[in-house]
Amino acid sequence: MIGSTIRPQAEHSGEAKAQTSCEGKTVEVAGAQNSYQQDEPSTQFSFGSPGVKRRTVAKLIGKKSLIQCNLNGLAVTALLDSGAQVSIISRAWKEQYLPNLDVRPISEIIEDLDELKVYAVNGDLIPFDGWVAIMTNLPGNEEPSLSISVPFLVTRLAMERPLVGFNVLEEIIEGQPERLICTLVKLLRDAISVPVEKAEAIVSFIQAVEPSTSDTGPTGHLGGILLVQHP
Repeated sequence: MIGSTIRPQAEHSGEAKAQTSCEGKTVEVAGAQNSYQQDEPSTQFSFGSPGVKRRTVAKLIGKKSLIQCNLNGLAVTALLDSGAQVSIISRAWKEQYLPNLDVRPISEIIEDLDELKVYAVNGDLIPFDGWVAIMTNLPGNEEPSLSISVPFLVTRLAMERPLVGFNVLEEIIEGQPERLICTLVKLLRDAISVPVEKAEAIVSFIQAVEPSTSDTGPTGHLGGILLVQHP
């Protein structure tokens, strides 16, 4: 996961409740603590054998969080970082898959470059060469309003795949009319490979709770491009 001086999005206080019904089911979301996952039955292990220990550790580590998306029409499996407010691609990936995109100076979207400091897990500062605007869409979507242009920062460091910040999903989902809720649920279910109940919970939570702008800075737009303004 990538660390950053950009603060994580503020926790939503109080209880926000919303209901959405898709595929004949109604899901109620109450409070941030139940927002993005549902409890699954726990498995009890006896630590009597090394094999069981290894399986237990593997269960706790979990899998990578991936998202299927279309970037400028290219089908991509990207990393989804729930704690990131920036989206990143490597220069090598851009040159291989989107060579016609021009890398633009970061000063076009952020006035003070000192405000943008993103760190790798080992604590090293990630260097950026600039940014590119990429039209981002979820597979199977045919609704124009659910497709957005996202500024991806371009780094010279090697990355296995693009990284998509969770704020991109929030921008897609927030404020959409009720007629599109079931469409969003189905798109999200397929994009991140979760049961429909979990997709409903995520969509309902994002729709129900107004994002706070007190500490993290507002999400704005520059020329129709999604932009996180830093404090």
